Order: sequence, then C-alpha cells, then structure tokens
Amino acid sequence: MNESIGRILISFIFILCLVVSIYGQTVWEKKSYKQWTPTEVGQILNDSPWAQTQEDWGERTTNGHLNSFAAVIRLRSALPIRQAVVRQRMLVVNYDKLSAGDQSRFDAEVKQFLECSDCASNYILTLGSPIMVFHNTSEGPNTTFDIVSRLKDLSLKDLKEYIYLANDKGERRQLVYFIPPKKEGAEAMFVFPRFDEQGKPLLTSENKSFYFKIDEKVFEKRSVPLKRFSFDVSKLLRHGEVIF
Repeated sequence: MNESIGRILISFIFILCLVVSIYGQTVWEKKSYKQWTPTEVGQILNDSPWAQTQEDWGERTTNGHLNSFAAVIRLRSALPIRQAVVRQRMLVVNYDKLSAGDQSRFDAEVKQFLECSDCASNYILTLGSPIMVFHNTSEGPNTTFDIVSRLKDLSLKDLKEYIYLANDKGERRQLVYFIPPKKEGAEAMFVFPRFDEQGKPLLTSENKSFYFKIDEKVFEKRSVPLKRFSFDVSKLLRHGEVIF
C-alpha cells in the first residue's frame, strides 16, 4: 500500500467514525435546545431518560364505566427537562422571529428557571396527567381519571407518608416539599433532599437505577394501577455525572 492510498483510507475511516458518532448521539447531545423541533421537545418531555409516561385503559366496571388514566413523570431538576420546557414556550411565542430586544427579554425571564438554584441541593420531580375527558363508546361511557387533580387539595403532611424516592441499594429520600397543581391539567411538584446527613447524594454513577413511588392510597382508596416509575441511571450519565 503506497503512502497516498494509506492517507486516503485513514481519512475515510476518520470521517466514517465521525458520522457514526454524530448519528449515535441523541437530540439533546447533538444540538442546542434552541434548535429542538416540537417533536423532539415532546420526546424529551414524555419519553426520554428524564421522563416517562404511564397509561392504563382499565377494565369496565359493573356500572358500565371504563376507567382509564395517563400519567407523566418528569425529572425537573435535570437540565434537559427544563430546557425542553423553555423550548416549548419559545415555539409558542415564535422566538426565532422575535426582535433581538424581545429575545433578550425572553432569555432574561427564563434564566432563573434554567439555572434552578434549588436543584443543587434537591431532586425535583413533576407529575402530570391529561385533563379529564368524558366520551361515550359503543360499550358505554369512558372516563379518563385525572390523577393529578386529586392532589390539588392535599398538603405535604398528607403525602409525606405515601411518597418517596429510592435507589437500587434501598436508600430513600423522604418528601420535604410539595407544590399542588394550581388548576386542572397542571403538574404537581415533589421535592426531595439530594444529600443525606453525611453529605452523600442519593444517586451517583455507581447506582444502576432509582425509582419514584406514590401509593394508591393517595387516590382516595380508588384502585389506580400506577406502577412505580423506574429510571436507568446509566442513561442519565454525562461525563460520569448523573444529570438529575
């Protein structure tokens, strides 16, 4: 093999590796959040390492009603989730078409939300569900149960016993702050301390998983098959750091 052919092959291999690397990256790694499309924002907010959606269409009851629910959990203290929330708002106001001055004002308004000073010492999660919908089917009425609306009249004291965050080693964090949904269709927010008394975080790169659990007793003893939300820590790692 002569030297020129060798250089060509090396260059080809380098370019091939670069292309594979780029296409192997996820949307939140390969471009700025300000360039995310509506579809990409939806993916990050509903089905990503930092968000999960549970759906259950239930069984028809003796009175002919079909009870179903949908719930979305988001790791709000993870920067990609906050960036997706901001990008969603940017798309609504058509940020790219705003004047430089209006863009600067918008950036100033969301700066505190993006930086999230409370995230340094807390794990923050939100839980949402679609607005309650009633419609008739050929077999009878179908009811979508709005899980989050049940939380609007509850307090930290009401929930503390039934909600927790735990890692794969059995270590837990108890709920220390709760913000109920303000209106129908809004999210509820749950806050857990990041560190224990020894200053150790609940999650490190050594953990394999963690989960968020909310007991169905919260839902007025109604049978809600809401499974615990489990997250894979390896998918949250960036440069060895857990992004949450």
